[in-house]
Amino acid sequence: MKYFVIPLLLLSMVLADPPQATLEALEVPDKIDIPIAKKTLGHKDFPEDLWKELLNLDWGKSDGKLPDQVDCQMLDLNSDQSLEYLVNSRAGGSSGTLWYIFSKRQGVWKMVGECQNYSIVKKQNGWHGIVHTSRGGGEHYTKIFQSFSIEKDEYVTTELHRIYDGKITVEKPKQ
Repeated sequence: MKYFVIPLLLLSMVLADPPQATLEALEVPDKIDIPIAKKTLGHKDFPEDLWKELLNLDWGKSDGKLPDQVDCQMLDLNSDQSLEYLVNSRAGGSSGTLWYIFSKRQGVWKMVGECQNYSIVKKQNGWHGIVHTSRGGGEHYTKIFQSFSIEKDEYVTTELHRIYDGKITVEKPKQ
């Protein structure tokens, strides 16, 4: 029996890697680099009104409280010289962490979107677009294109690419 375990384990590891066509379909060709400050913040490090917004979210803890420290990424998505906060929700799955996106809108912190395994792309409507990818198990992947909607004051999905074995199906949700 021990002679078959190692080859089967190696075979399962090889089969777990997506085919080249899928990897190419998941690439984000227009991604850009913008400055991102990555920090672990505690209660006193957040703007107080943002901390209050964070308390309204489900943090997956049995006591319903926000963790003592939270991983954040701060970046200026709309070039207004004020940083948006991407806050690690501690939720997610096989594709990585789910990030809540907060922006100060008309003097009040608002969650304007969420993303997972993301790339930043060029601006549309004055805000950088976001493309994120996820894996639904097996060879099922999605690549989600989001842009900021001025009317809704939040990120909306503009294209959804479903990828299976390198084949892409594109959906454009109605806005």
